Amino acid sequence: MIRDFLPSLGPRLRDSYGRWRERLGSDAAERIVSLMMIACVIAGVGLRARGFLFDVPAFWLDECQWAINLTERPLVQNLIRPPGFILVSKALGATFGPTEQVLRALPWTAGIVTTAASPWIAKRLYVSLASQLLFVAVIALNPCAIDFSNEFKPYSIGLLLHLALIFLTLRYVETTADRDLGWVLGVASAGCLFAQDLLFAYPGVFLVVGWEAYQKRRSHLVWIGGVAFAIVVLLVGQYFLLWRHLPKDGSEYWGNKYNVFHTGKQGSSYLNWSLERYRDMTGFPGIRRNFWQEGGFTFEQRQKARDADRVIWLAMHLMGLMIMVWHRRFRHLALIVLPLAVLWTFNALNLWPMGAFRTNVFTIAYTTAIAAMALDVPDAGRIRWLAPIPTLLVVVAPLVVFERGWHERKQAFTYDSRFPKLLERLVEIRQSRDKAPLILDRRSCPPWRFYTKFHPRTSAEFSGLLAESYDAHCLTDDTKIPETLAQHATGRQAAWIVLHVGHGIDRLVKQRQLPDLYRVSRFEVGPHTVMSFRRRRPPEPIKRGPE
Repeated sequence: MIRDFLPSLGPRLRDSYGRWRERLGSDAAERIVSLMMIACVIAGVGLRARGFLFDVPAFWLDECQWAINLTERPLVQNLIRPPGFILVSKALGATFGPTEQVLRALPWTAGIVTTAASPWIAKRLYVSLASQLLFVAVIALNPCAIDFSNEFKPYSIGLLLHLALIFLTLRYVETTADRDLGWVLGVASAGCLFAQDLLFAYPGVFLVVGWEAYQKRRSHLVWIGGVAFAIVVLLVGQYFLLWRHLPKDGSEYWGNKYNVFHTGKQGSSYLNWSLERYRDMTGFPGIRRNFWQEGGFTFEQRQKARDADRVIWLAMHLMGLMIMVWHRRFRHLALIVLPLAVLWTFNALNLWPMGAFRTNVFTIAYTTAIAAMALDVPDAGRIRWLAPIPTLLVVVAPLVVFERGWHERKQAFTYDSRFPKLLERLVEIRQSRDKAPLILDRRSCPPWRFYTKFHPRTSAEFSGLLAESYDAHCLTDDTKIPETLAQHATGRQAAWIVLHVGHGIDRLVKQRQLPDLYRVSRFEVGPHTVMSFRRRRPPEPIKRGPE
């Protein structure tokens, strides 16, 4: 049997190698680009695996609050959360327990699928090898796309759905098949339950599929109109159940805090302000520059490199728009430019933030697609060998020069927490039999509640020991921290306090604005600082001898 197998092994291997060469491309240049795209995808999957399959960070403030609300509140009170995302997450948490990996499973799966599918999407969008490679490299290696794949929020799902609609719509344009129309309409209708930002894609998607159906398959217009009507009903239903309960001053709050709404306090007109926010979004594909580390360069040199990177991406964005208009690519304009125009309109109505902000992670799909369009010119002969150069210059080279952490922690509009380590440290250091008062500032209280009450492992391991050693008090107003410390600290008993980053207590201590207290200890665990204070003993009266 072995004698029969060995002579056929060589031809089989040659046939297999030939089939793989054919799949990779028709010539050497295309095969090299295909291999580079595969390398980008593998790197992107590996970076997303860190933080989910290993080195799993704890939930930070927002994730803890989302997880608590998921457990305590009914669906209609989860205000800005997409109902489909919440229902699936709630089912996963109820089945497997509300741990970090369970509640992040849906966003992580979306991030992996987005990365793996990016080469197919690129080949639908572009004819140029340079454009295809640049698109795949940015989607696979973008820090926002990576970090939000490991975040208990729906933003990576939104990015996947926007890219999926672009791909499915272009496939329907090519085939006008019933099955392909079904995929477009199915993803569009179900997607609005998992990502509210998908509504920005609907005008372009339905405009393109409607026009193609009118031109080639008019029988499809009934289905397109029916699904469009059903989506409107779903969106209206979500508005009355969820969105209308949002605070009326939400745009004012977010505008003042993050400058994503025009409040009139910025000192410029809405047009100038919104153009600056749009420019910020055009830099989304190169946003890794915000996290460049030293790399042997001074701060001033890195700042100049950041400014140059912003200019490059803005120039590519403008060139991409020009090429689409020049070559009359109206379908592409509708699919990848119109969503940004719709977002701009919603922002003008104070209905959606504008700029480089976490709610706009989905715009990476569009800003990347537009920037890569700048290179989408027919390439042939020797020019094809130059296809990797733009990606090597604007994506790979900065990554090699400046990257040091390789996503050992989240940075893009989010951060990591080590709150379970903080609980462990509190258990270790508390030796007294008497309960010590423990004060939690406004942003430390949700992590404390989640990890001592809801998380299956940490609550079982630490909640009993902490309850024996500490009497916890949650603050809703951080301005009352000095008052609360003075109330609970005594000469014999120290008052402990857990503070979120940016607390300002160190400044009060240095400026001696806590005259009745002195600090006993201080240590940091992740973004949190733990301190203990005691009350100063009053000075003893001076004893005087007999007169």
